[in-house]
Parts: sequence; structure tokens; C-alpha cells
Amino acid sequence: MTTCSLFQALMQSGLVISAVVGACTAVRGLNVWRKQLRGTNEYERARKLMRAVYVLRDNINNCRKPFTNRDELRGYADKDGITINHDDPNFFRKVEQLVYTHRWIALQSALAGLHIEKSESEVIWGDKISELIYPIFHLVAELEEAKIVTYSEDLQKRFGDEKANSFAKKLHTDGPEDEFDKRVYESVKSIRSFLEPKLHH
Repeated sequence: MTTCSLFQALMQSGLVISAVVGACTAVRGLNVWRKQLRGTNEYERARKLMRAVYVLRDNINNCRKPFTNRDELRGYADKDGITINHDDPNFFRKVEQLVYTHRWIALQSALAGLHIEKSESEVIWGDKISELIYPIFHLVAELEEAKIVTYSEDLQKRFGDEKANSFAKKLHTDGPEDEFDKRVYESVKSIRSFLEPKLHH
């Protein structure tokens, strides 16, 4: 082999090695990029899902507040074109129903938002998300049942005083030891525990 042929062979070998090294570097870089992209996608998905959970939690808590202020009541009455008659013997019941109905509309909107975020999250995390979110959906269903029974005289008669009162009590929080509040808290906590690692991007 002449000096020229040896030089050409070395050059070709060098080009092959460079190409191989370049390809390996590109593949490694692509894998890193994919991991970063997946991490970013999981972070954004976890953030949106957790936010939707908090919005629903806040609306549940708002619905169950036992008090309302004058401005809130007046706003709902004006929106529905209702005149508040303080001499009405059913005044407090009608006021409570009016306020709860409008608070419930906001809750339903928050519930719809969480349903959307849950569906998007299932693409990444599968059925695990459904299992974690089901309890808070169930709590909303319980609250809706209590609302329907409490504001229906026919259903109250059908269930009887004791059962009807148990539904009515569920509509409003009973303070720090309220069992429904605790169940909402535990449901949110479970979801947060699953998403926490994904929120540290």
C-alpha cells in the first residue's frame, strides 16, 4: 500500500468514525429531548388537572357555606327578576334555595372543567386518574341528591323527617369536624399526592 493509499484509507476510516459518533450523539440528544418534552407535557397536564380539582373543591366549599351576604343575594335576585319579600313566611327557605341554586351553577361549571381535564390526563396516566378523581365526583353527586331532596316537598314527605334532615344537613358545612368537608379534603389530598412528583419539573 502506497503512502497515498494509506492516507486515503485513514481519511475514510476517520469519516466513518465521525459519522458513527455523530449519529450516536444525535440519538442521545433526541432521547434527552424526548424525556424533556415528556416531562414538560406531564408538568403542564398535572398543573391543569390540579388547578381544575382546586376550582371544584372551592366551589363545593362555597356551595356549602351556611351564610350569604346581602350583595350576593341581591345580585341573584336581580338576575332572576325576583322580588325579595321579607314578610313571606317561607322567606329564609326561598332565599337559601335561590342562593344555593346559583352557587350550584358555578359548581357545575367547575365539574365540567374537571371532566375535561380528567379525559386529557387519562391519555398520559390511564385509569389511575379516573380512580383518584372518582371520589370527588361521587361527593358532588351526593351533594346534588341532598339538594334535590331538600328543595322538594314531595321527596321530603316520601323520605320522612329523619332522612330528609340528614340530606339537609349535608348541604351546609358544620364546622372543622364536618365529615363531608373531611372527605373532600382527603379526596383532593389523594389526587395531589399522585401529581406532586410531576409538578416539580
